[in-house]
Order: sequence, then structure tokens, then C-alpha cells
Amino acid sequence: MKMPGTLTLKVAIGSLFKGFSQVILQANTATGILFFAAIVIAGIEAQKPELILYSLVGAVLSPTLAYAMNYAEDEIKNGIWGYNAILYSIALSVFTPVSIQNVILLITGNVGIVVLTPLLAKCLGGLPVLTMPFIMMTWLACLLANVPSTVSSVETSELFLHPVDYITASINNYMEIFLLSSFAGGALVMLGLALSDRIILIITMLVSVLSVFLSQYDEHVTLNQVVNGLYGYNVILTSVAVVLFGKGNLKVNVITGAWCVAFTLISGMVLSPLFSYWSLPLLTFPFVLSTWIYLFVQKNLNMYKTIC
Repeated sequence: MKMPGTLTLKVAIGSLFKGFSQVILQANTATGILFFAAIVIAGIEAQKPELILYSLVGAVLSPTLAYAMNYAEDEIKNGIWGYNAILYSIALSVFTPVSIQNVILLITGNVGIVVLTPLLAKCLGGLPVLTMPFIMMTWLACLLANVPSTVSSVETSELFLHPVDYITASINNYMEIFLLSSFAGGALVMLGLALSDRIILIITMLVSVLSVFLSQYDEHVTLNQVVNGLYGYNVILTSVAVVLFGKGNLKVNVITGAWCVAFTLISGMVLSPLFSYWSLPLLTFPFVLSTWIYLFVQKNLNMYKTIC
């Protein structure tokens, strides 16, 4: 049984900001600080200071509860118990107005994430939970708060992107990972990734631009959705997961990884109308689904090679 108070103030602060960095699967305090700064900028631009406050509540409350429940200290230090709570808290401030019900959902949702995550991990049989606790708790909160759909159907139209749209959309894709839209914030997120892993930054930049280009072939997406980053944030997360979780033969990883990124785009296009019908936000579900499939395929390929 660990003794209380073993986490120093320095370690606790590092854990807090690593929770922000873990939103994009990084464990870097400086990266987390820049990610939080991006949220601050987005909150100011949207004139919603509660975004900033709620993200801090999630970053502090969930790891504190995990520590009180004697969860693995290394995971707490590395921000593992912060990122789902941060995303959930931001989602709550985005989808629901500030109210007593809203505050109750904020607190109970964070508790729910701490309780749900280990149970979900057992059910997944070795697959990482990724952002699934955040997704499940946000869907539940939306249903309880009777949140209307945030995705509306649009008429079939031809999408024309100017060069400036490519730049804006490609950078906004990064900020939309945090459910927010801000060009300056997206630039800070990219800078944060540059501090933690430049290879990942370069790969995600290529994937981000590619997603913007491919959006022109989706007849049911609007220019506003693409420019605000709603079309490309999931593929960025998937490409990060492919780089971090890829093992074995490089050629096989590139092929399966490319398929995985493509599947993320396709599943997003297919699932968006379905979730809209249920009045639920799509969130990062395409990323989670694609990454799980990628890891399942990898595992079976490795087993096949071992047998052969």
C-alpha cells in the first residue's frame, strides 16, 4: 500500500501537463503546456472561459481520484489518467451550457472515467482503451442532457478549396483533436508535437494535408467543416497511433498503416450520418475503431509469422 504524499509538487504538475500531451499519445510536460496554451487561446477566441476551467478540472480531478484509488503511480505520473478526463470536460463545455446539471455531469463523468477505464481495459483483452472512456462518457452526458445533433445533413455539392483553405484546414485539424477550432491553437499543438517527436509531426502534417485534399471527393461535406478541422483530426490521431504501435516489418507496417488511415476517413464518412441520427457527436470513434483493427491485424500477422 503506497503512502500518501509520495507525489511531489513538481511530479504532480508534470503529471497534469502530461495529461494534456497524452491527448495525442505523447508523454512530455513541455508539449502538454503548449497543448494547454492552445486550449486557452481557443477558449478566449470562442469567448468561453469555461473551456479552460473545465479542462483543468479534468486534468486535476481524474488523476487525483486515480491516486486515491491506488492506481499505478507510473501511469498517473505519465498523464494516462488525465487525457480522457480532459477531453470529456472540454466536450461537456462545448456541447452543454454552464448550469448546475452541467457541473454535476462534469464531476460524475470524471468519476465515471476513473471507474470505467480499468473495466474497459479488461474487456478489450490487451487492446489499449485509447479515448474510448471519453467517448462513452460524452455520449452518456449528451443523452442525459438531451443535446441536439451537432452534425447536420447537407445537400450534395462540389467543394472548392483555395490554397489558403489548405493551410487553414490542415492546421485546424490539430486543434479539432481537442474539439475546438483555432488556427493559432492548432499552430501551438503542432509546435508541441515538434518538441516531443518531430517524425510524428512530419507524418501527421502529410496526413493532415492529404485529408484536406481528399475532402473534395466527399460530396456531403461543407467548406466550413473542412476548414474548421472537422474532417481531418481523426486521421492525425490514427497516424500517430500507427507510428507508436507499429512493430515488425516496416513495409508491412506502412501498408497496414496506410489502410488504417484510409479506413479512418471512410468510417468517419459512413458513421457521421448514423451518429447524427442518434444526436450523438462522432468524436474520436473512427480513430479508436481503426487503431483497434490495426492492432488486431498486427497481432494476427505476427502469430502467422511465428507459426510459419
